[in-house]
Amino acid sequence: MIFYTYNSEFDEETLESIRSENRARLQLQPSSHSIVYLFEEKEQNVGYVWIETFEEYVEAVEFFYKGNEKKRWGLYEFIVQLAYKQKKQRIMMSVPNSEYGMTFVKKWEGEIRERDGKDLHIEIPFLSYSGS
Repeated sequence: MIFYTYNSEFDEETLESIRSENRARLQLQPSSHSIVYLFEEKEQNVGYVWIETFEEYVEAVEFFYKGNEKKRWGLYEFIVQLAYKQKKQRIMMSVPNSEYGMTFVKKWEGEIRERDGKDLHIEIPFLSYSGS
């Protein structure tokens, strides 16, 4: 799988195409301050993640991947690691409300902020950046 950073000059149509497959997409558009990664396999776009960085935290606004479950959870790990590198205090994100989701929350010592049936809206603190 190839990850590449979204460039609005070249990738707008690609991002819109893959976002159109995401039933949970927002009506908002990424800003110039957004971090967006596109995922590609065998020269096909298979997903994306859209992250916003705020003063004290990072939020995974949208995530979509149309591939196998093992790779999907690897991408959730990638999102947390990417957020950690932003040197903020925490990440806010959603993961599926499943056994894998609960395992993920425990692994990262996260807190469940809300359950909406199919998703867990979680917060994962980055203790090493709490004093920044």
